[in-house]
Amino acid sequence: MGPLYRLFIASFLLCSCNATTRALSSSVQVQTDVTTGSGVVVAEKNGSLYILTSKHLFSGTNVPLNVYINSHSFPESRPATIYALGVEHDVALIKTQATPLLKPATLEYGIPFEFENVFTIGYPTGIGPICTDGRVCFIRNVGIHFVSTAPAYVGNSGGGIFTSSGKLIG
Repeated sequence: MGPLYRLFIASFLLCSCNATTRALSSSVQVQTDVTTGSGVVVAEKNGSLYILTSKHLFSGTNVPLNVYINSHSFPESRPATIYALGVEHDVALIKTQATPLLKPATLEYGIPFEFENVFTIGYPTGIGPICTDGRVCFIRNVGIHFVSTAPAYVGNSGGGIFTSSGKLIG
């Protein structure tokens, strides 16, 4: 058994099962012609899913784009389009066809507090999903910016950070 596979198995043993399951149902892998990253479903409307991810994953606005959904038996791929790009921040909203395998994340509207337990879900180097846990260790600008001790890997860009109850905070 390779080291990345062991990391994959161990990562889910570290995070709360119910919270991880809830967060996983809103997490996807985002793949462009150049790179791979992660994303979180934040809304569903009129048969479409809206996924928040990182703008730096896209080299332009007309890049070929796919969303991969973890279905436990095999990853399902769907084409997606860029819906909106952030101007001041590294965020993008992409749109794809809805599927019963994904649900919008439950949002946490409160400000995280220092030392709160959190976890991430992402698709590092195209494998995964991988769950890592940590704590909020620094908050700046009244909750707009915070730092977590949860490890992030190449490919986690655009993925969510969740409270211990599975609510999206970043």
